[in-house]
Amino acid sequence: MKVKIAPESTPVRPTLPDTGKEQPQAAESKRIRVALERDTLVLVPGQPAVVRVTVANGGRLVDHFPLSVEGVPEGWVQRPEPAQLNPGERTTVALTVTVPRVPASRAGDYPVVVRARSVENPAESGTAAARWTVLPFAQTALSLAPTRARGWRRAAYRVNLRNGGNALARY
Repeated sequence: MKVKIAPESTPVRPTLPDTGKEQPQAAESKRIRVALERDTLVLVPGQPAVVRVTVANGGRLVDHFPLSVEGVPEGWVQRPEPAQLNPGERTTVALTVTVPRVPASRAGDYPVVVRARSVENPAESGTAAARWTVLPFAQTALSLAPTRARGWRRAAYRVNLRNGGNALARY
């Protein structure tokens, strides 16, 4: 007999949590440029991956540019301190991405947007799009109860099979 068992928890694709702060709708800016070292990233749950982001200030004022990542849970990404850039200056910073090895970190493709927002004018931001792929992992638990048979010819058992991975599994 084949049985399909879904991961322990099957959430909807993760979204950014509500911060409780009202942020202005960001307009794509020509003065803030964001470029990614690569626009695809393969993520192995439990192992950190680094993506380099270049932020450029094409404006006339000194500004700070905090980075955010949209499309994955906030806890997956370790962000650097906001970059302070003079006019015409650029810098490259590293984002460390670690997908937790839990069933809620569903395997699959995640469209991601990396955003650098101006501190001086929060309505202004620059973005770069990417696709991050979370690889599946398998983790199965099997238990049998009772662990010892009582009786001479027959015994009744309860089998519990649990998929602790992040993708569907066939057993």
